[in-house]
Amino acid sequence: IIIAMLFIVQFMHIVYTGTTGMSNAFIPIVLSIAAVSGVNPIALAMPAGMLIAAYPLLTFYNTNPNQLVYGTEMVEFNDFPKVGIIVCTLACLVYTVCVLTYWPMAGLQM
Repeated sequence: IIIAMLFIVQFMHIVYTGTTGMSNAFIPIVLSIAAVSGVNPIALAMPAGMLIAAYPLLTFYNTNPNQLVYGTEMVEFNDFPKVGIIVCTLACLVYTVCVLTYWPMAGLQM
């Protein structure tokens, strides 16, 4: 459930134009899913929040730095998904490995 949630949250950056609105919409949903499925809410909400804030790389309009880069006219709109899909997928995998290995060692229970 963690892997699916991370990929859904990460790739919803295509639909949402900002991280604030996305976090306001998704964190309550993530917490509800954790409560229903019996998973520790921290185990879902923390990586979901980190992915929402840290990796909006799929389109240029997700963050102001992306807009600045796009404004230089050195990159095109289609360049963002080319790099963003790879980086976002790797981020989801890294967070999943961290949740499944490091968190139990740190005392966070799933």
